[in-house]
Amino acid sequence: MKLRFSLGVFCAGFAVVRSADAAVSDPLVTSWLTAPTGWYARLYQSDAAKAAGTAVTTWSRGQTNQTAPVYAGVMQVSYSTGWVYLRTSGLGYHVMGPWYLDAGHLQNFPNFPGNTATIYRFPRVPAAAVTHTLTNGGAIGYFVDGVAMFDNRDTFSYTHASSQDATPVNGLHGDGVWNRDAFVNEAVTFDPAYAHQAGSQYHYHANTPALRHELGDHVDFNANTRTYQESSAAVTAHSPIVGWAADGYPVYGPYGYASAMDAGSGVRRMISGYVKRDGTRGTINLASTGRTTLPAWAARAQSRSASLAPTVQGPAVNGTYTLGHYLEDYEYLGDVGGTLGTNFDLDEYNGRECVTPEFPQGTYAYFLSIEDDGTPKFPYILGRWFRGTPAGGPVTALSETVTEYVRGAPAAAIGVMAGAAVGGGVTLSWNSAEGATYKVESSADQAAWTTLAAAVTSGGATTSYGAPVAGYYRVTLVAIATYDTNGPVGTPVGTAGIVAYAPTVAPTITTAPVSATVAAGGEAMLAVEANGSGPLAYQWRKDGVDVAAATEATLTIPFAQTKDSGSYVVAVSNAGGAATSAAAALTVTPTPTAATARLMNLSTRAQTGGATGMPIVGFVLSGPGTRTMLVRAAGPALANSGVSAPLADPSLSLVREGTLLAANEDWSASDAATFTAAGAFLFTAGSKDAALVSALAGGVYSAPVGTGGGMGVALVEVYDAGGNAVGPALTNLSSRTFVGVGEQVAIAGFVIGGSGPMRLLLRAAGPALAAYGVGDALVDPRVTLYAGSAVVATNDDWSDNVDAATVATTATETGAFALASGSKDAAMIVSLPPGVYSMVVAGAGANTGTALAEIYVVP
Repeated sequence: MKLRFSLGVFCAGFAVVRSADAAVSDPLVTSWLTAPTGWYARLYQSDAAKAAGTAVTTWSRGQTNQTAPVYAGVMQVSYSTGWVYLRTSGLGYHVMGPWYLDAGHLQNFPNFPGNTATIYRFPRVPAAAVTHTLTNGGAIGYFVDGVAMFDNRDTFSYTHASSQDATPVNGLHGDGVWNRDAFVNEAVTFDPAYAHQAGSQYHYHANTPALRHELGDHVDFNANTRTYQESSAAVTAHSPIVGWAADGYPVYGPYGYASAMDAGSGVRRMISGYVKRDGTRGTINLASTGRTTLPAWAARAQSRSASLAPTVQGPAVNGTYTLGHYLEDYEYLGDVGGTLGTNFDLDEYNGRECVTPEFPQGTYAYFLSIEDDGTPKFPYILGRWFRGTPAGGPVTALSETVTEYVRGAPAAAIGVMAGAAVGGGVTLSWNSAEGATYKVESSADQAAWTTLAAAVTSGGATTSYGAPVAGYYRVTLVAIATYDTNGPVGTPVGTAGIVAYAPTVAPTITTAPVSATVAAGGEAMLAVEANGSGPLAYQWRKDGVDVAAATEATLTIPFAQTKDSGSYVVAVSNAGGAATSAAAALTVTPTPTAATARLMNLSTRAQTGGATGMPIVGFVLSGPGTRTMLVRAAGPALANSGVSAPLADPSLSLVREGTLLAANEDWSASDAATFTAAGAFLFTAGSKDAALVSALAGGVYSAPVGTGGGMGVALVEVYDAGGNAVGPALTNLSSRTFVGVGEQVAIAGFVIGGSGPMRLLLRAAGPALAAYGVGDALVDPRVTLYAGSAVVATNDDWSDNVDAATVATTATETGAFALASGSKDAAMIVSLPPGVYSMVVAGAGANTGTALAEIYVVP
């Protein structure tokens, strides 16, 4: 629904259509800073007042007599098809002032700022100009806090005939050739926000630290000195829009994307295309030549020759007329061989074509120019011209029907929020205006209203009130203190906001989790059902300790282990409270290894060669008879699996208790049938991969891999190729390899065949290897077991296991060497159904070194 109403003073008989949903995405409409508009404008009248933090809301000095408080900043933003209209008091949201005429702060600035009650319009579709227009005196645009934007001049220039600058004191007009830089010549009169006033019009000429601080644009505020400084932290975000020029193009803070059309290129400070004429970067040195020539851009701006007649030449560069005193002391690098986008970022208008967060498809945009420390840098905001046609400017009244996007100060729409109060009841809060009084009412159905408070005094930008529980609340502005009405829109008294409230119902447990018993390696599941206002949050606990990442109504443990046995509860919570379920016992029973379950395969991917050394795979066969085993070292074959640097020419040996049984460098095609029977992938005919097929009796075996002097990633594999034939079984698999980071972590894959679960001891030994002469042992290994992409179990330090004693006993039973109590080695016992698993060994904290990954069958 759209509401029409007449605002005679502002609209001169034309209608303002107030938009109920304000559904507009044009940044020229939406970027104005309106949140603080309920505050009175404030200023410090002196250094002493600033030091004490004593700001005033009424003041008088010079041309300004602000006898009633005035609301700061943006009063209204409205728009038509072609224009956006800003109504503003022209005063900053920050505490302004103080202002002085001298560096010693002995002479007061002649005027204070005042309410300008400005209406300024901007074209919604900016047009790049064919003939560019010079920036004018007065406002050339507005910043998003409603403060005027002035150009880089201070309106005075050098008078050659009198050998001095024109000033308000000497009455000279100046030649208009050597124009004084406003920041250099007037900065002494700026307040900490880098602003001062012309008459009563408060304005910025350069960097806007107070506004940028309000916008979160990399500026810090020192509460002790009440000053602003550029943040020393790294720049991580593109600057926001800080203002709009009269041509309709946005002005951003100083930080943009490193590459103009690439939002993913990082963020950095934008580099101005202007430099001082000091003899560097292709410029002439004015200190040597004197101010006898104009830079090319200034010659164009003034429509005169760059070589000046003696009657309009400037003063020598000296202590009074330092380099940078005049705009014409700067050269645009594009005029002396520099390249836009390579040597500097911003063109002669101080902007560029680029993408921004608000314009992902691209726009032309101006940027504030600063040094690294935040000091303003020429040309500060705009160059001497507008890039587009400056169709915008001040108007005295509207001449068309517009849609209101937002209004500020006491006429702002009241947005009410309601939330449960601690201890019961409801806390209401709403945006409020300074000096306002509000009535608070409640209702069950919005048909009849009960007054809860007839006169609640404003608490500032936000006001709060404690109320009893009801279905609806209404807050109405009933009175406003005397204020300067020259600017704010409409009659604020009677403005109201309504909010519906549904009390938050604390959760209750309706169905508690039920105790369960599962066999090791099986899936365990506990579930809870609860009522209460959403969203509900869940946290499962085992034996009083939170279970990591267990925050759903159902707790699922895909491969339950005996260590998962315990007492489980779940806490359910929301904003209204929390409830904890009754305990459920989970019992995970050990399952003996079934006779048909057996280890079928071990494969280890590892970095080889150079400092990483040579990987060694070991395995143990237990039982009578012999079994056909396939051992392989894949290098070139890994290229087909996306490995970027496979070992080019691996060799392979098979050793039993110190005796070399067989060796191979290039695999034999006659073994291809065994590959297929064992379930191994095929090698390319004639490749440099290595393989051995042998019938082996029970015993301890190792398979070192040779690198041929090269380096790369290899996959070492051991397969039970005997099928179901009677013979010894694999009872231990191990792999000693270098453990790096990223692609160089050690991965030991293994396969359990047959039926029924198998109980295994998995270990990643690092510190324990030092006793066996390994000098670069991994100091803190961590082992993680995966079934596909699902984590089955993980361990970092074995002694921290709840079943550490069982791990130690099992190591003895399986013939594994002992791990020192408290060592950083990793170990765990798991019960697994038949399937394919991956055992990943990595260094905790990204440490690297040699580790031994071991798999033992637990009898």
